Amino acid sequence: MGYLNDKESWDKVPYFAEDAVLTGGPDCPDNVPIQALANRTAFLKQQAEQAARKAQPLSPDLSALAGIKGAGFYVSTGPGAAAARTLTAGQGLAISNADGKAGNPSVALSNSGVTPGNYSMVVVDAMGRVTSGRTMTAADVPALDWGKIASGKPSTLAGYGITDALSNAPATEAAAGILKIASQAQVNAGGNAGVAVTPKTLKFGFGCSLTQNGYLASPWWLGGWVFQWAVGTMTTVGDQEQNITFPIAFPNECIFLAVSTIAGSTALSDGWFQERTINRGWCSVVGQFIGGGSLSGGITPRIFAIGR
Repeated sequence: MGYLNDKESWDKVPYFAEDAVLTGGPDCPDNVPIQALANRTAFLKQQAEQAARKAQPLSPDLSALAGIKGAGFYVSTGPGAAAARTLTAGQGLAISNADGKAGNPSVALSNSGVTPGNYSMVVVDAMGRVTSGRTMTAADVPALDWGKIASGKPSTLAGYGITDALSNAPATEAAAGILKIASQAQVNAGGNAGVAVTPKTLKFGFGCSLTQNGYLASPWWLGGWVFQWAVGTMTTVGDQEQNITFPIAFPNECIFLAVSTIAGSTALSDGWFQERTINRGWCSVVGQFIGGGSLSGGITPRIFAIGR
């Protein structure tokens, strides 16, 4: 027995004719069909070997992907593991076709509810989105210390919108303005028309005591004149000198003294008083008797002095 030599070809398989003569050998008609089948077998073996050489090696990752069922995005979750994922909308987002089954997914920002426009005051959520807006009001302006204003400070009253302020020029009888407060010396001198007098300087030096023994002192700007009056002691003896103390001492001097007499009775007070001595704090007077009369009713001196 011999062996057929196969070759890689896809031959047609014949069949025996009715009058075929079987003689034996490789070219015998009875071996022709067997040869064709052997050639086909060799051809299929050749194709299988070529396909095996070109095939990708077995991969656990590909096997894992092949085992996923359902729609979505296939992702590797580890060596030899895979899963199907879909997009999930986060806060403020809207997603359509999240699993990609009907087409490409789309992601859009949800409306915040704010009408489009320009706003000076806005409210922002944790995601940085404007959730409300409004115009600024006076209450929104913080109370800042003036020292924190770095620029734009006005330098004039007009810059602050003040239109009825007085001028800083000196005031005159014809125009409003500012006046310096007069010193006491200026008030006393009385010659400066460009300063203002205060009640304190106006009254300085004034004083009075409106009693039986009293005085009236004029302010220094009126010259500081002092007017005083007093009543001495009644006497019934003539040619007798008595001292009368002024209610207050004159600051500088007494320059005038008038003496009058108070009669103790209508018939027995025949006398009068005369000036004797004057100085800053007191004066002296002398009672005079009218000869042929009587002092038994008594006479009392009264003085009026002027000084400064």
